[in-house]
Amino acid sequence: MKKRITAFITAFCLMMTCVTAFADSTAEGDGVQLFGHWAQTEINALYRREIIPKNGSFLPDGNVTRGQWFVWLGKNMILPFIKGENTFSDITEADECYNYAEAFFANGVIPAEMIQGGAFEKNRAITRQEMIYTAVASMKLRLSREISTGEPAFTDKNKISAWAIDSVKTAVGEGVVKNGPAYSFRPDEYATGGECAFVLDRIYNVFRTDFEYTRHIRILKTANGAQGTSSRSYVYSALCLLYMGTDIDKANNLLNEKQIVNAKTFDDFEASPFILYWSIPSLIRIYIQYNSRTGTLRRDVLRPETEENLLKIMWSVVESYYLNVYSEDNDPLRGIDSENHDSLKKSSLYLIAQILSKEEGYKDKILPDGKTLTEFIAHAEDFYEKFVLNRAQTGFFVEGSENYRVVTYEGLYNVMEFTDNKELSDKIKMLVDVSWIEYSVESLNGIRGNAKTRVYNKKGDADTGYMWFSMLGSMYFGLNPDENPSPIITLLMSEYRPPEIAKEIATTESKGYYKLIKGMQGFGTLNMISFGTHTGPEYTFDGDRDVITYEYITPDYIASTMYQDDISELTILSSQNRWEGAIFKGDVNARIYRYLDTERSLYGHFQSMQNGPIMMFRKNNSENLATGIYIYPFEFMEKDGELPCENGWLFGQIGDSYYAVKPLTGTLEQRNGKIYLTDSESPFIIHIGSKKENCCFDRFKEMIKNNLLSYNGNTVYYKDPVWGEMEFNPMRDPQKARIINRSSVPYKLDYITQSPYLNSVRNSGIYKVDFGGKHIEYDFNTCTMTEEIR
Repeated sequence: MKKRITAFITAFCLMMTCVTAFADSTAEGDGVQLFGHWAQTEINALYRREIIPKNGSFLPDGNVTRGQWFVWLGKNMILPFIKGENTFSDITEADECYNYAEAFFANGVIPAEMIQGGAFEKNRAITRQEMIYTAVASMKLRLSREISTGEPAFTDKNKISAWAIDSVKTAVGEGVVKNGPAYSFRPDEYATGGECAFVLDRIYNVFRTDFEYTRHIRILKTANGAQGTSSRSYVYSALCLLYMGTDIDKANNLLNEKQIVNAKTFDDFEASPFILYWSIPSLIRIYIQYNSRTGTLRRDVLRPETEENLLKIMWSVVESYYLNVYSEDNDPLRGIDSENHDSLKKSSLYLIAQILSKEEGYKDKILPDGKTLTEFIAHAEDFYEKFVLNRAQTGFFVEGSENYRVVTYEGLYNVMEFTDNKELSDKIKMLVDVSWIEYSVESLNGIRGNAKTRVYNKKGDADTGYMWFSMLGSMYFGLNPDENPSPIITLLMSEYRPPEIAKEIATTESKGYYKLIKGMQGFGTLNMISFGTHTGPEYTFDGDRDVITYEYITPDYIASTMYQDDISELTILSSQNRWEGAIFKGDVNARIYRYLDTERSLYGHFQSMQNGPIMMFRKNNSENLATGIYIYPFEFMEKDGELPCENGWLFGQIGDSYYAVKPLTGTLEQRNGKIYLTDSESPFIIHIGSKKENCCFDRFKEMIKNNLLSYNGNTVYYKDPVWGEMEFNPMRDPQKARIINRSSVPYKLDYITQSPYLNSVRNSGIYKVDFGGKHIEYDFNTCTMTEEIR
């Protein structure tokens, strides 16, 4: 036995001393420390993740049966089960390995060469080449990227079976095995527990940052009830259970809970924990993918009563929300309840109509305005045609909120995936593609810059870098994937993936130093209207007036603000105090931003201005609300009181970046772990720098202290040797409120987005992407995408 293990250590280039039996062990966290065993690190890692048993049945130097291996492999991959087809003659549902064996066989992981006479042979020991073949085949199920391969150079490579050689090449290319003429592979020898643990841990580390794996982690957690006990949680858990195939009865029971079935109205959706409003997109996905007649994934999991209840619920959505959600002229600049609500309602009504038009008992129903379902479907598709082109011409998404934006995506993803209109699906996919490229251009460490989710003096969305939209982007691109809370589960279930160039941009270590300036419609008139049983706000955007977002993006930080030309009118984008400030490399939670000392306030209370890394803020509403500044990590004194400022500036470091904060009147003080302006009406400046730009921290401080800064009660004047002059006075005529180097900041841009990597001229409907020698043009007028290598 020791000789066999030593040979495998040679093949896999392991550096530890091997033993032939369990060594003395002691607890180490949740795992077990195997003193002296060459695979102790890998075995402990699998113990901690509960892949291998802790009951003493795991033998690191004993043979591993096929039944044991496929159970461990299935847990390692978080493999969704499929309904067992009784493929194998010698195992039944009573066997632990049954569902894993059926699922792996159905997915092509178990080759025909491993099956003799239809028997699974669960108690037969697995060989090294069988282990590598199935490990690599399962790894491919979880990788969204291209697989790497290498040429084996083992002394016995000619002994590897023809059916296994390609998998061995992949194992070499992905670093699962060590390659070279000094190593032997021993393909037909039996694998041991330690060897299996090593391979399982190695392939886990290959795919653990890949979206295909990380999304299954979240799906599994949600299937197990991680979301809680609200109706949204019930629906999410049911959707995940159906996808995993682990507990079909529980999924049906959740969907038939009385709180869900008896929901007849969707009013006051925030007042009741069981209201179904936010669950509608997931209910639609469940029905389309799993109904017994036309289910696109499975047709054997929903009970008749579940299907009947889902149809009743969907019709109640129509009764509650149909009227006025779509206008007669399908104006793409008109929205209901704000952008994310509008997307949810419009997409849901459209897809529900498409579903009901195929169902007996519903297909002949007449809608509240007299339309047939077929007529309404055509009307909704006309809207989306106009919507896609309009957003491509005037700016993609209006709301800055991270969490709102994923709800908007939820509606668009559903239409993109489930519409019967293939041309419409392609157009929406182009819109979503370019929006993810935009995200990549304005992100650092997978965290989006830009003005985003609202911020108040409470624990909430802005306290963490893991906001839903950025969480989804981080997972797509393999950035900061560990321990993210689950973003909207409907999006994780989607088969959509962003274009490869978006990943290239997002994952490039340094994209350089550049500005990204965007203009988008944000101003609008506001009315209150009724739709179905609900009353809510109707917005009509003004396509001729812009809200400007300004981002300065560097390898170490992103500074972001937004501004508008008239503080007297509500805008969708700036209402409820959207996030403005800076994020920093190295810690997804590292940030500095301004907030308002209240739990909620409907209107935007700040005006801002930016020039490169310099941001100015001023409160524009005289409500008695204190202005605060959030800095994380916070590095100052623990006791309340004035902060240690120099010449009125508060200086600090976050990683390789520096910051300076100064109010124009009053001082900064700390109270209960927060920073406040003693004069809440005072304008203040945040100036960001970095080691790469400013050399050392002391030099940065001296430069800031020597910069010319003046304030006459209305106008802030600031002069920096690199960025020049800034004047900021929101009390002036809007066209003169913001001046940079003696030129007024424009409020009407001739482009939608301008940066080194993504550009679009206003009303052109054409987006140009340049990165890494690639040039891509998305033309929304003709619904075409062209790519060149330069």
